[in-house]
Amino acid sequence: MSRTRKRLIVDFDEDLPEHLDELPVGGLDLVLVRFRYRFIGSSNSYLDVATDLLEASWIAEVLGAHARRMRLWMGRSAFHPSLTIALGGPQPGLGRAIQDAVLLWRDSDDDEPVDAERVDAERVDAIRERVADYEDRIHELRLRAPGLAGDYLANLVISYSESHSEAPEYMRAQYAKFPERRLGYFRSPSSWRFGGDCYSSGDGWILDRAVDLDRFFTLTHQTYRRSGFRPAQIVSLGRECVALAKGLLVQFPLDRYVRSQTAARLARDPHDEPWHEDPFAWRAEDDAGPFPRTACYVHSSGALCIVEDAHVLHLLYDTKALNSAQAERFLKLAAQLQTEFVDASGLAAPIACDWTALDDSRFEDLCYDVIRAHPMFDPNTIRKLGKTRSRDGGRDIEVHERRRGERRTPRKWIFQCKLVTDGSSLGARRVLDVGDMLDQFKANGFGVMTSTAIDATLYDKLSAVCAARQIREMHFSVLELERVLAEAPALRRRYFPT
Repeated sequence: MSRTRKRLIVDFDEDLPEHLDELPVGGLDLVLVRFRYRFIGSSNSYLDVATDLLEASWIAEVLGAHARRMRLWMGRSAFHPSLTIALGGPQPGLGRAIQDAVLLWRDSDDDEPVDAERVDAERVDAIRERVADYEDRIHELRLRAPGLAGDYLANLVISYSESHSEAPEYMRAQYAKFPERRLGYFRSPSSWRFGGDCYSSGDGWILDRAVDLDRFFTLTHQTYRRSGFRPAQIVSLGRECVALAKGLLVQFPLDRYVRSQTAARLARDPHDEPWHEDPFAWRAEDDAGPFPRTACYVHSSGALCIVEDAHVLHLLYDTKALNSAQAERFLKLAAQLQTEFVDASGLAAPIACDWTALDDSRFEDLCYDVIRAHPMFDPNTIRKLGKTRSRDGGRDIEVHERRRGERRTPRKWIFQCKLVTDGSSLGARRVLDVGDMLDQFKANGFGVMTSTAIDATLYDKLSAVCAARQIREMHFSVLELERVLAEAPALRRRYFPT
């Protein structure tokens, strides 16, 4: 423990006084409390990680109750990272709260067992009871650090798969109390900040209709904005389901939407009859505002669909625009809608670019700017690797997704850039060793960016490689790139000034 004139640092790894209960905080401006996680970065068990996060969340709330301001940040170490809690304007009682936190942390740390002679066992038992009570009520409390509690709940719900066989009674009790968790959703502790009951999962959100979308996107650090969405029609033919918007054709995740609908109904009334409403009761209401009742909207990037029904908004992430081969297959199923689908997929739009005006280096720069501007990716993580045609392991661009509120670690994506100006399509023989490259660099997403059409053989090859590794795909053929440039005039002028 170290102390300056107006700042006190309490590190649980250091030697601390035996009694922190009467720690003098008068005259201090800031108290920094730091401790290591036990399992994060070292355990493959989501339940272990959830245990770490629960105790960290409890500590943050107990300490935050004795300060005017609180801020948290996590250390960068990948192995047993630390959590620092900055407490501004410390108040009386903070010393006892820190002592409780130290006792809990040391009682939980297998590497530093509690010295029974120095610790009041009854006090430790009482602290454990408080943590258990906090765990039971965490879903209904108005917390000072809701993001940390949200991370705990996200890992807890994922960990249920570990508990089904080992603790069936516990699982039955959990599902009886929180039926929406059976479908992967949980009530977000940040609901009070958003302005209504909101439920989160690994790939979506359920928002109360009272929630302001732009405020939600801002609070969850997403760059989506309400103005960037387009009205869409939902079209289902055979096994294909798409959202058809002006100039955009997007795969619609019907299975995830039904799961979201069911979770929303269970969360609203767990004893209600099973959901039976028609999921395709869409109707056009041009004068009903940006999000009319029972409507679907898609973001201009194709990466997010929003459906509004009578009660909630369903946010369905990780959608994507159809590539040319997929669009052509859908056109064969929907000959009567050919004109609308050709316009939506960009096949007939006058937006062609003169790709012969670029060399390999300028084309990679263009691809870099396209990925950097995409709302799904974090621009602070993007890297353009090596010089053009250098031996960089097959990677041209590397980037991570943005964190979307309470969800798992963002995916890492790799893109390969292929400039083709001789009129030929990009086939399977021109993109080699994809699987080895993805394994080597531990990517979770992969895409090819090219100035020509992508041959069906290449799509089939990449789909097989990525599916075997559970890796997501996002490819930009000439059609997708020209559509992006048509919607970004400033970017288009940068590379095609004439």
